Amino acid sequence: MYLEYDEESYQSFESSFMSLVNTEVEKRVNEYLDELHSLREVNRLSEQKIIELTQTNKKPEQMKLFEVLKSKITLDNISVLIAHLNLESSSVDFEGMHKDEIPQWFKLIVKYYPDKDIIFALFDLFDIEYPLWAKSYKLPYDYNESELDMIFSNLYKMYVCNGCIFEHNMGFHFSSVSRYKGNLKNLFEKESYVEIPWNLLLQNPLLTQDKYFKLIYDSILNKKSHSEYFFKIQDYQNISTSQSKELFKLIPTKNLKEIHKNFVKKNSYLLKFNTELSELFKDQMTENQYGHFYYLDFQYPQQKAFIMQRNIRMDKKIEMICKLNIPKEEKIKFISELADQTIEDIESDFSNDTI
Repeated sequence: MYLEYDEESYQSFESSFMSLVNTEVEKRVNEYLDELHSLREVNRLSEQKIIELTQTNKKPEQMKLFEVLKSKITLDNISVLIAHLNLESSSVDFEGMHKDEIPQWFKLIVKYYPDKDIIFALFDLFDIEYPLWAKSYKLPYDYNESELDMIFSNLYKMYVCNGCIFEHNMGFHFSSVSRYKGNLKNLFEKESYVEIPWNLLLQNPLLTQDKYFKLIYDSILNKKSHSEYFFKIQDYQNISTSQSKELFKLIPTKNLKEIHKNFVKKNSYLLKFNTELSELFKDQMTENQYGHFYYLDFQYPQQKAFIMQRNIRMDKKIEMICKLNIPKEEKIKFISELADQTIEDIESDFSNDTI
């Protein structure tokens, strides 16, 4: 006798069987995964332990090697090591009087001033001695407002020995700052002049700000001692065109010093574009192209008056006119006026001789 096939019963059996199989498979897989995770953790801990043991074994050896290196590094040779660190450096010149009295630690701090913190870290690492005040020392281009205020209040003391205002002055400077352990206030209070290098001071970016540029202007206007040194500021940083104009107005109209002449040379273009300046310095005009007030740098009205008044031959005047940066028609008109004036002068002289 055969059992009658029941489709519904078979499907129910198949479903139950597959469920049991899946449950068992999932159970086994989870067991294997747990075991794998456990093995991985054991492996990780083992590797970590190996690394720790290796490092522990290496530390004494590394320290020993460092101590050997440390014993070789001194203040006299650390500059060789520093030179290979690619640090940012300054362009301070250590030439001049008393240069041999500047200690090596100070030279390194100044030379690598932008990265001076690294220099101090190296000094500490290799037990190289330096005075406590060294870390508070600032180059003048790094002075803050209170320090600049001190300078403007004591401009009459802003001088460097032997006239080394803009160069060869670091020997004098170190002597002064070290005497007062970097204390700028004490330096100003106790010395008749402070030997702060102007070539470093004039690099201070605060000087171009409105507050300090006004102090510069007022100092020159009131003829304060040493204020003329500010005319060198463009040798060390840029100032605006309007600031250049303001300083130009303060240039003496006669008895110019070399510092004034150099400023005029740098800013002669302003005479061409500023009527006030062109008029102010017209009496200083010269036909010498190497002069500081060359006539071609002025505006046309001042150029015209200058040429007309020159007591030189007609052909020389025409030559000067031809060099002017004006239209050809204007040159012809100018030459015609010049000819008319020359004829009038000749007729006047002839008439006077006849009388």
